[in-house]
Formats: sequence, structure tokens, C-alpha cells
Amino acid sequence: MSAHLSGIVELLSADAPAPFGSTSPVLGTTDGRRSPVLSERSSDLGGGSSKPGSPRPPPLKALAQPLLERAEEGHIGPAPATTSADGGGGEEESRSVAVTKALIYGCINAVVCAPVMISFASIIFRHPTFHRDAATYARLVKLVLFSSAVHQTVFVTTSSLVFAVGQVQDAGLIFLSSMANQVVEALEKRQAPYDEVIATALVALASSTTLLGLALVLTGKLRLAGLVQYLPLPVVGGYLAYIGLYCFEAGLSLMSGTEVTSVAQMAEQPASCLETWSSFRPSLVHWDVLPSLLPTWLAMYTVVAFSSSLDVAAIQMDMGKQLDFNHELITVGLSNAASGLCGGFTGSYIFSTTIFTYRTGTRLRLCGAVVIAAELLLFASPVTVGAYVPKLFFGAVLTFIAADLLVDWLWAARHKVHPTEYAIILLTFGAINCFGLEVGMCGGVLIAMCHFIIDYASAPVVRRIDVRSTVLRSFAHSRALAGEQTRLISLRCRGYIFFGSTLRIMEDVLSAVSVPPHLEPTLGRPPSKQRPSAQPAPPTRFVLFDFAAVTGLDATAARACFLNLTRTLAPLGIEALEYCEEKLLEEATRKQPIGTREFDSSPFVARAATQSAPDLAHLAALAGEPGGGEENSQRRQRGQLAGEVELWEERASGKRGADREQVRIARYAHGGIFGELDFFLHNRRSFRAEAGGGGTSLLTLTRGRLRDMQSEAPHLAAALEHALLRYLCFQVNAKLGLVDGVSDVTDPFARASQPLSTRANPP
Repeated sequence: MSAHLSGIVELLSADAPAPFGSTSPVLGTTDGRRSPVLSERSSDLGGGSSKPGSPRPPPLKALAQPLLERAEEGHIGPAPATTSADGGGGEEESRSVAVTKALIYGCINAVVCAPVMISFASIIFRHPTFHRDAATYARLVKLVLFSSAVHQTVFVTTSSLVFAVGQVQDAGLIFLSSMANQVVEALEKRQAPYDEVIATALVALASSTTLLGLALVLTGKLRLAGLVQYLPLPVVGGYLAYIGLYCFEAGLSLMSGTEVTSVAQMAEQPASCLETWSSFRPSLVHWDVLPSLLPTWLAMYTVVAFSSSLDVAAIQMDMGKQLDFNHELITVGLSNAASGLCGGFTGSYIFSTTIFTYRTGTRLRLCGAVVIAAELLLFASPVTVGAYVPKLFFGAVLTFIAADLLVDWLWAARHKVHPTEYAIILLTFGAINCFGLEVGMCGGVLIAMCHFIIDYASAPVVRRIDVRSTVLRSFAHSRALAGEQTRLISLRCRGYIFFGSTLRIMEDVLSAVSVPPHLEPTLGRPPSKQRPSAQPAPPTRFVLFDFAAVTGLDATAARACFLNLTRTLAPLGIEALEYCEEKLLEEATRKQPIGTREFDSSPFVARAATQSAPDLAHLAALAGEPGGGEENSQRRQRGQLAGEVELWEERASGKRGADREQVRIARYAHGGIFGELDFFLHNRRSFRAEAGGGGTSLLTLTRGRLRDMQSEAPHLAAALEHALLRYLCFQVNAKLGLVDGVSDVTDPFARASQPLSTRANPP
């Protein structure tokens, strides 16, 4: 999240990230330029000779070597730890190298950050009112520097990353500038005095920053960091492009302003840093203006929280290590709260500088402390840096940031995002320029939502699959079901089914079913023309909807789609059955309008608690009943099956598998066999068997009785083993969906008893 630093840091290290938009690390590219700053000189840092026996300061080459070697290798990971070459005093020398490295790269980061922070002051306080008095504007610049030092202090003390760099950041600058402009314009209409305008603006910005920090801390404490990432990235891209345009305008304004050309003008700057807070006078604040800033504050909270999450994601990607987003968001919140209480402004991670420091191998918080010290020195100096440095320099920094953001988001992004998302970036950018910051971003979010609805509704929701019953039946029943399998259509639904998916689902389902040619006009399609030699597809009898992968179902889809389908298919002799979790079924029923009873009694929700849709379809086929009959539905709702056994297995569930739950793995109906695998492999039972349905009898076979049979009646034992082998082959055939030839299979138990089988007792 720091386009303002990424390009500058790149000049310091070949491994630093290339310039790209401030909240989109994914849009970054690496050009691998060689560092012009770090040379391979072997001269010592301290200069001169060292006293005998004193630790020798590390050479500059040893400090720069990690970056130089990794630039040559093209490696983007962290620099290796520095070790001593000799055997004595290794730990002490390694520590000195680490400290010196932290000091050097801390100074580099300070040199990079300080000019940018001074330039940011001209963005926050862009309104001409803040530039009317040179002494007042100089205090505002010092306030930005002090706020950056506060941010860095909090990051050094609380962040889990010892190399973290946190400063006043560009994500919230435009919102702060907008708030300041709103306050000035509102008070100028009242013709308020200059001191009251400045006091109200500063209190408004500091209060907004404090509340932002508290909101971010609360978000992290409640572990809701994932929710703030729902802001569409193209909308943020359009906002960042607007930041680029804003920086460009501010840079031109700064470069074309009045230059400081004399010592007398320098003397007009404040002599004491304590005067920085002299404008914070509560008695002069127009408190009634602050509530009007709430919409802007809400937009600022969303953008800062989202961009901070992207910063952490960019750092995590570079480190190859998982980071706690909520903890880092709390760190950002604490820094903003502290900055606001000190009269400062919003900030966050500067991910480009943080990654740069990480790649140098610096692992001491001393690096961040150097940045703090440098910014406090600039803050405490009797004059501002701008008094000695031409404004052209700071204007050039803003222009560089503007070019970085504008080129990256308005030009380079076209190759890195989908064309429709690129269009949303352009539309958001245009809307912000035409209608203002808050209205433009809301418009961008609305456009992104419409795009998502259209895109999600056009995606296929229904897919035809081959689903079979989990009930293992006898050969006689399997032969009867083999011919009915082609008349059963299974459709798997996925995702969240909403009103936009209704038309697509209706078209997919009606195109999948087969009906006699004379009934095709009923489905809104012309009669199909088949070749005389072609076999007509058998009419569909059941349509099974698999909702196992459905995450939600709204009222429009439940009524206008699935209820309408049951009504359309019922006159054609086609019954619609569903199988899903109970909570989804209850949700679909509950979302019907009050007073609607027809949905509650439809076959779509008439489901037996212990039967799945394929089981119900097979049961109806075996009973020879027409689909949708009242008597058949009543029997299914009662779940009355005679002679059945269910197998249950205990499996791990919950987080980290701490909980255990019972999962049904199979159900065996009349003539089924179970336990044969563990029986012949001599394994312990891996499941629990429960008899159900009433009137179930169980025949068992022990290994001892089987040995007796092999010795006393070897022909009977061979026939039994042969039957079991064919039964296992049949089960494999059924699992693979190979139904061809099942009707030709004879019952292997026609001449043998039924060991381990279940059957219904005669009445």
C-alpha cells in the first residue's frame, strides 16, 4: 500500500518492488535494475584505523553483499544471516554487523520517507486557506512529520514484524483532504475567523483519525479482517488513480507557488516545535460541522482497512510465511489511535519499504527506531526542511507518485485484470472526478455489484451427474433398477442460488429431461426430429436435484424456479426430488411469503428424513408406482423399508479434528451383504451396524463355521465363496456406474444360502 515509496525504494535495491498501485501488490512487476547506491567498496565505515584489540567495524561490502549477491542471482527472498569468518569473537562481530546494518538501512528508509511525508502535507492541506499564513503551514508540515514518527513508534513496539515500516499513508490522504476542504468551505460561508477555521479543521482530522484507529482495533479484536476485504479491487484501483491525479495537481501547484528565496523568509518559520499544537484550541472549534463528515469517514474506514489488508498480504507473499491479519490490523488501529490523539493523521504499513528492509536481512527493531529518530529531529528543528529545499523537489516527488499511480492503474492494469474489471476502474475514476469522492466510490461499488450479479447469473449452476443410491440391494432388485437408471436424471446445483439464476436453471433442467415427441411443445420446444433408425430416448421419470454444494437459496429461486419446475414436470409424469441438508430445506421453506401453503405441500419439499432422493426414486421404481402419487409420497415420508441395516463410521470433525461424529456410509436392503471385506482380510470391524425398518432378520457366518464348511462340504464352501466374489464384482460394477449387462447377471445365491444377509420376516 505505498506507491509513494515503492518506486523510490526501487532505486536503492535491485530486489525492491517495482512501482505499482498503492493497494495492489498483485499488479507489481520487477525489472531487476542494479542498485546504484550500494557499491562494492571495501573501505571501513568508521574511517581511519582501529585501536588494537577493539572490534573491527564491518566493511561496507559485508553490509551490502546480501543485496548485491541476490541482485545478481535474481533471488527475491530474504538475505541470509551474516556469520563470522573466523573462529573467535564470531557472535560479537555478527551482532555488530547486524546493528550497523540496521543503522544504515534505517537511515536509508528515513531519507526515503521524510521527503514524501513533507509532500503529503501539501495534499492534506491543499486548500488555499492553509497556505495563507506561512507560519501556520510550516506547523502543519511539522505535524505530519510528528504523526509519522508516532506511527513508526507503534509499529516498532507492537507489530509482529521487527522490520516493519509504518508512516502516514496515501490511502487516507484524499479523505482527509476532503474533510479539510468541507470544513473550510462550511466555515467560510459563515465568515468565521481564520483561527477558528484552522482549529476546526485540525480537530476534525485528528478526531477522525482517532475514531478510525479505534474502529480498526475493534475490527481486529472481533477477527473481522476478512469482511473489510469485500470492497471490490477495481473500485480501489479507480480511487488510487484519482489519488495519482490529485498528487499531480498538488505537485504542479506546489512547483508553481512562491519560492522561499531569502533568509528573512526562513526566519518567518516557527522557531519552536511546541508551537505545532498552538492551533488546537477547543474553544474555537465549530463542533456542529463535524457530524457532516461521517459519510467521508465511513468511506475512509473501508478503504484504509481494505488497503491495510492488502499491504499485509503483499508482505506475507514476499516472506512466504502466514501472518495474522487481525493482529496486524490491530497494530494499524493502535497507530492511528495514537496518531489521532497526538493531533496527527491516518497511516498504515508502507509495504514497499517493509519488504525492502526484510530483503536486506535486517532483523532488528533498531532500523525502525532510526526512522523515528530522524523524523523527530526534523520535527524538533527550529526551521522546516522546506525552508532550505526548493519546492520544486517536493513537487517532483508528488509528480513521480502521480505518474506511478496513473500509469499503473489507468494503463498497465489493462493487462493484469479482466476487461470488465478494467472498465470498472475507469468508470470509478471518472465517477469520482465528476461527482465527488463519496458519490463516485459508491457508484463504483454499485457498478461492481451489478457486474457480479450479471457474471454470477450467467455462470452454469446446474450440471448433470451420475448419482446412485447408497442402498446395496439384491440381484433381483438390481436387475429391476438397471432398466430404470436411464429414466433418472441427476442434476447437481452449486453456489448460492438467487433470483438471477432462475431463468438459467429452468432452461438447463427442461433441456435435460426427455419426453415423448408429442409432449415436447409442452416444454416450449419444437418436436425433435430423429432418424428412423435411431432409438428414442426413454421418457424421464425422476429428476433429482443435488443441493449438497448449495450454500444458500433465496425465496425467488425457491418459488419461481423449483416450485414452478415441479408443477411443469408433474403433468408429464416426471417427479422432482431433492436431497440436501435439513437447514437448507428449512431455509427454503421459511423464505416463502406468509400465507403460502402450496410450497409446503409440494413434492419438492416432501422428503423422508431417513431417505435420500436416489433411494426414494429406486423405491418407487421397485414398487411400480407412478411418480408423485399420494400413497407413494406418504410411504416415503414414513420411511418404511423392511429388512434393512445401516452402517455407521466415526469420523473426525470440527476444527483440527477435535470432535467426532457418526457418518452413515451405506444402507443394505433386503438381500444385502455386509462385513465381507473385514471378514476375509481378518481386520477388526471398522463400522457400527444398526438394524432398522422393523422385522429385520440377520444371518451371520463366522470364520469357524466357514472352516467347518470347507472341510465337511467343500463344494458348498466353494459355491459360497464364488457367490461372494460375484457379489463383490457386482458392487464394483455398480460403484463405477457400469449398468450394461446387469440384467443378464443371475442371482449368485439361487443355489446357496445367504450368509451375512438381511431379509424381511414374513407377516
